[in-house]
Amino acid sequence: MKKVVWTAAVAALALVCLAATPAAAQGKRAARQDMRARIEKRADKRFKKLDRNGDGVIDRSEWTRKAKKFDRFDRDHDGTLGPDEFRDFVRKRARHS
Repeated sequence: MKKVVWTAAVAALALVCLAATPAAAQGKRAARQDMRARIEKRADKRFKKLDRNGDGVIDRSEWTRKAKKFDRFDRDHDGTLGPDEFRDFVRKRARHS
């Protein structure tokens, strides 16, 4: 009788845990997507502010931070940061802060 009770209790606990896991995962996924959207929105706003001449890229003359950071995030080494490169820069900074 004790085995049956324990087996039923363990099975019930397992079902509760399994049922809660997808909901928790969806909540975390939604939170990550929301955070990613806010970061990208902030990155786009900052990009437009730094792109003083409005040509769609940030070049060295518009960059206000250290030159080493510019070089690190200029993936294609063309001397400009495009919107995608800048978004990646902001995402990496957000992960490390």
